Amino acid sequence: MSRGCVVILVSRPDRGHALAEAVRTLAGSRIVGIEETWPDPGSILGVITDLALDRMEVRHSLKALAGRLAGRPMPIVCLLGVRNEATLRDAERLG
Repeated sequence: MSRGCVVILVSRPDRGHALAEAVRTLAGSRIVGIEETWPDPGSILGVITDLALDRMEVRHSLKALAGRLAGRPMPIVCLLGVRNEATLRDAERLG
């Protein structure tokens, strides 16, 4: 990708299209499933997660992103289907 994009992280890539279209009014967007390879970290402007943060595969995917960013600050927006103390704490840990 030559220009920056917002990554839409979803558990099923077929579910992120409406959100990706909305984001495209502001910036490029790319839907990434939790098992997919992230785009070049230098092209990522931010991340929107639309999934349960307590799932092991989600944590693994986000950890892989953090490793590729090497300390670079990254805005992350978490869309939470369930809002309770545990999910808020998980979202807060992401920054």
